[in-house]
Order: sequence, then structure tokens, then C-alpha cells
Amino acid sequence: MLRQIATASLIIALTAAAYADEQKPSHPHRGGFLEAADANHDGSVSRDEFIAWREKQFAHMDRNADGAVDAADHADANQQREEMNARGEKMREKLDANSDGKITKDEFVNAGMPMFDKADTDGNGVLDAKEIQAARDAMRAQWQQHRKQRGQAPAQAQ
Repeated sequence: MLRQIATASLIIALTAAAYADEQKPSHPHRGGFLEAADANHDGSVSRDEFIAWREKQFAHMDRNADGAVDAADHADANQQREEMNARGEKMREKLDANSDGKITKDEFVNAGMPMFDKADTDGNGVLDAKEIQAARDAMRAQWQQHRKQRGQAPAQAQ
């Protein structure tokens, strides 16, 4: 369970970094990325919309457009960036399914699918508003638990 939470947190954090330049309906740790994935704004997220959104996030993170996310995409001398690189390296290790030091688009997209499938409680390949809200609530609870374990005050709901 802890490994699943850690993996989900890493995926969310990596997604949140790519999400930074987009309009944010709510904090990404609270499910705001699900609304962003709703390309046709119908209040539900199809599997195809989710995959397309993940591919867009990957393209944003693959700054040198070489088809993989690696250290070259995040090189920067500034201390904050170095800290992000250290966190990013841990995330890359988790998402790098074949351990080649790079995250391909397929590895990145596929890493998010268990989260989508878990949220798709009726198994129809579409996250409706109820499923999105439930996923958001579950992520919020996990994030608050994570913050509590780290000794931080829980984030305020938006």
C-alpha cells in the first residue's frame, strides 16, 4: 500500500511539474489534472483523453525532444532546480520500466494507467464526474496523509 501511494505520489508530482504552465482548475495533488485531461469539457475523461493528456505532458517534459525524459531535460545550476532534479531522478527511477535511464513516452503514459483504471470504478473506460470527484478525494486524503507523515500541516481544500 505504501509503495502504491509512493508511486502514485511520484506520478502525480512528475505530472504536476509538466502541468505548471497550464491553467490549473485546482491543485494537481487534488485531482485538478483530471479536469485538464477533459479535452472536450464534458465533465468526464475518456481513456483516450487521458492518454492524449499524458502524451502532451510527456512532450512538455521532454525539453530536448529526444523521445525520452532524462537528466539532460532538467539540467540547471540553480539550487531549487537541483532539488527538483534529485526528486525527478527518483521519479525517473520509478517510471523507467526497463531501467535504461530514460522514460519513454510509452513508459510515462503507461505509468498513469493503473491510476486511471483504479478511478474508473465501473470499468467503462470513461471517468465521469462522480469518479473524478472520488479520485480527487482519494488523492487529497493520500496527500494529506503524506504531509502528516512528513510533519507538515494538511493543505487547505480548494
